[in-house]
Amino acid sequence: MKKLWGQVIILLIWQHTVAQPLPDCSGQNFRVLEERGGTVLQQITRDASSGNYQFKTLKKYPGRRLNAISHYTRDGFIYGFDLKEDLTLFRILADYSLVELKKISAPGNLFFVAADIDQINNYLYVLGYSVEEPEALLLRIDLTLPDYPVEYLPVFGRDAPACADLVYQPATQSLLGFDHKNQGLVEFRLFRNRAVVNQLMHSDLRINGGIPSLFFDQRSGLVGIGFDQGSANYRVYHFSLSDGLVDIQQTLNPENNQDACSCLNPLVFTNRISQVENSSCHALEFNLNLRHLKNERLNEVILKNDFPANLRIVGMESEATYEVTAGGIGFHYFDLLFRSGIQGDLNLRIYLEILDNSLDTVFLNQATALVNLDTLFSDDPRTLLAGDSTRVRIQPELNVSEEVELTLCKGDTLALRPEIPSDLAYEWSTGDTSEIIQVDQPGLYRLKAEGECTNYLFNYWIEESIIEIELGGPIEVEEFEKVEIKPQLFDGGTDARYFWTSDNARIEFCATCRSQNTLANEDFTLGLRVVNEDGCSDSDTKKIAVKPLRWYVPNAFTPNGDGINDEFQLYSNQDFLLQDFQVFNRWGEIVFEQPVIKPSEQISWDGRMHGELLNPGVYLWKATIIRKNGSKEQTRGEVVLVN
Repeated sequence: MKKLWGQVIILLIWQHTVAQPLPDCSGQNFRVLEERGGTVLQQITRDASSGNYQFKTLKKYPGRRLNAISHYTRDGFIYGFDLKEDLTLFRILADYSLVELKKISAPGNLFFVAADIDQINNYLYVLGYSVEEPEALLLRIDLTLPDYPVEYLPVFGRDAPACADLVYQPATQSLLGFDHKNQGLVEFRLFRNRAVVNQLMHSDLRINGGIPSLFFDQRSGLVGIGFDQGSANYRVYHFSLSDGLVDIQQTLNPENNQDACSCLNPLVFTNRISQVENSSCHALEFNLNLRHLKNERLNEVILKNDFPANLRIVGMESEATYEVTAGGIGFHYFDLLFRSGIQGDLNLRIYLEILDNSLDTVFLNQATALVNLDTLFSDDPRTLLAGDSTRVRIQPELNVSEEVELTLCKGDTLALRPEIPSDLAYEWSTGDTSEIIQVDQPGLYRLKAEGECTNYLFNYWIEESIIEIELGGPIEVEEFEKVEIKPQLFDGGTDARYFWTSDNARIEFCATCRSQNTLANEDFTLGLRVVNEDGCSDSDTKKIAVKPLRWYVPNAFTPNGDGINDEFQLYSNQDFLLQDFQVFNRWGEIVFEQPVIKPSEQISWDGRMHGELLNPGVYLWKATIIRKNGSKEQTRGEVVLVN
């Protein structure tokens, strides 16, 4: 009973330790820095008077090479990778102790040092790159499942990015990084089965090296720690996404390999306008969204907004219960109080009437949220700028003509969904009059949408993307035979990416190669998924059955010259080599010996010693069998010589 209680106490202590997150890091950041003999974890803060960043060491991890760290807002832990041997996923707990979670299988020709967490969808993304390789790769790790499953995502774009760190932008749900190969800040747009990278700004950034540490500071400014190849010192850079400029904020001493992570505010507040360009005779529609990344209950929230005086609120919708404390319907402003406990997203939709039909203006709008005495300002999710106002254009008459090119994967359907007011008269070239249509064939689809002072004309050019892969039927091979598999790709385009899997962990293969050349030592099945730049994919599998090496040794032979069973040798179902084939008489004397390595079919004993036929009887033999992979196995036995 004492032993049982002891186990319960240990379990409770373990659960308490695991459940404790890092201290509240709002406004702080962390980094790992390699030092002699290991890695240190540091806290990054900014001195209010000087504006300089300060680094406080929290813990040293001897013998480890920690990198690619990310702060997970939902559980409050830091995740990262130990690069010392394999790519090992770890987690840092409240007492800064490190727990290894899983060894991650990843291509060995790429560096995996850049990572951050998609705080909305709970994925950890890790970029694999090399300046010598033409392709980059993202690993997507699901943090909600205990086995941390990994998906490979190809990265498409103008050139394979080489980013030493990544940061996650929660408003746009994308990743940012500094591509030191092409010297520019880039954005990774994340999709179901791929990522697309585009350059945000090219530098004259005065950074000829890399940015191994990238993070958002307390004011949502993008900060990088990096180096210029012409200088031994590291510098702190500030990136301005609004004007495409960078400033050197601080000079540091020479430093080693490192990586930083952003500690985001757990509250994300966005203000989306349904469409940026509007006509003055149609209502405007704004959508406010308040999301708690920790999924904690909010007991009281106040939302405020003030629109131009020539707008009037005509409707407000929310699933949560609220009380209007000022303004509201009939006014151009509102104060709303949400009293009941709110868990999950808080959404508010606002409809506004434009009072002046001749209005021609551009205005910026920013809402305010008061949560637990904290004040938040809304962010425009259409831009990468953090905390920026939402831009709206109003004009008396709106005539829009737009050409849209889309790709339809073969066998799929595509929804044509224009972002225009819903109170228009819709007329599609298919005869449909609904706002949205589903198409499954390539071609041209036209939409005319008309209103009182609004006319839209859309030409949707739909191109079909076909990708088909074939590996062929199952095959049977000999043990340790080299197996070459070259898939046939039909209409996949020139930029298709290959992702292989195997149901046998003991089989070595290249996860991202176009073909396979592997050694077959056991039965296994290879799976292949191919993705092209349009996001279309196909997959196939191939079974490889391995015939194990089996040999047969006769127990007697008759060297009488009749051409039947005249020689003693080892027989097999496949080719192999023999070494040190020896035959002994009953006194242990060697009567036959072949020490040279030869194919098995070339080695045999004719029952003679020095040309003389030996007497009938029992003889002992032994030999070393060499398999195709070079491994050796000794075998022995008896054989009867019969005249």
